[in-house]
Amino acid sequence: MHLGKLSEHDLIMFLLGLVIMLISAIIMGTISEKLRLTKLIGQLLAGVILGPTVLGTIFPHIGEILYETGRNFRILDAIFNLSTIMLLFVAGLEIKTSLILKYIKPVIWVNLFGTIIPFICGFALAWYQPQIFLQTQVNLVFSLFIGTALSISALPVIATILTDTNIIKTKVGGIILTSAMLTDIIGWMLFSSIIKLHKSETIGLSFLKTVGLHLCILFVVAYLVSLLANRCIPWIKQKQSRARSMLPLSICAALLAAAFSQFIELHASLGAFIAGIVFSKLLDTNEEAKQSIEEFVVNFFTPLFFVSIGLKTNFINDFNLATTLLLILIACFSKIIGASLGALVGGLNKFEALVVGCGMNARGAMEIILSSLALSYGIISPTLFVSFVIMALVTSMISMPALAILKPRIT
Repeated sequence: MHLGKLSEHDLIMFLLGLVIMLISAIIMGTISEKLRLTKLIGQLLAGVILGPTVLGTIFPHIGEILYETGRNFRILDAIFNLSTIMLLFVAGLEIKTSLILKYIKPVIWVNLFGTIIPFICGFALAWYQPQIFLQTQVNLVFSLFIGTALSISALPVIATILTDTNIIKTKVGGIILTSAMLTDIIGWMLFSSIIKLHKSETIGLSFLKTVGLHLCILFVVAYLVSLLANRCIPWIKQKQSRARSMLPLSICAALLAAAFSQFIELHASLGAFIAGIVFSKLLDTNEEAKQSIEEFVVNFFTPLFFVSIGLKTNFINDFNLATTLLLILIACFSKIIGASLGALVGGLNKFEALVVGCGMNARGAMEIILSSLALSYGIISPTLFVSFVIMALVTSMISMPALAILKPRIT
């Protein structure tokens, strides 16, 4: 097969496109932080400016040359997919399995109610009233995705909010953080199964067996790698000079796990996420190594990913106010009620339970990644994608002031 190679012009345009994306993300991210907003919003706005919403409308030829020329677009798309894998790997690094055992009772109830209630609300509305989400007919994969998208939380955003409000060291903070960990694990397993269903277009006992078998294979491999990693911990403690090797080693592990997950017909992001969970224990022995990995991803892949969100669609032409407001209301109502009810059943008082509900409501980056993948597979429309992005930002922005107000009420 003749693959060809980049012409000098293609290479120049590709490199210029990357530079413009990174510089724009840095500038807009800095402005966003100055306004006391998350850097994510600024990076997303940078993409909106560079994409069809602004640049594509004012100077359509420039945007087409930089980002929409066939070969350049394919290369950028590969980089965006790589960015997704690395973002999920870093998200997995934040998972602490020991915390799940520490707060096991309330965490189980928070996840049970905080996942099932949003899932049922989303699935039922998409199944019985698909026109709410701009669908003309009932679609199982679409309904399952809506339920899954409403049930997840965003661990990195939640951890930041809990730290900024000084709740992270309290019992309630531990429960929120741990519940978010488990919710993310469940959510990405569900999404990977939905993608498999989307490809097969049929559901039955054989499909469920296949998904179950593939998930078991993935977790068995992860367990074996975890055992190997545990044996490496004493060696790494003795060889602190080898800490720098953890960056390429971790990236290789994330890519191999993603490739293996895709090979067994589960989405690559699930493999990267589980690899992050496995490596989180190994990297706990060396905070410097973990920090170097996170800084590399945050400063290179994260800006590219969120800028790419703005390149995917026109945020003006594809914006629907009614759908967006309804999605925000459903997301907030179902998650806060569900997680709060679970916390009450788990033994917390009503104020602590409300704090848990508000904390779990933040969707942030995880929602945007999930929606971006759904858009790429054609599960959702560009209009609904825009609504999900806005919902993710709004739920994240309202969580911090809500927790700040409720904080004096908890112990």
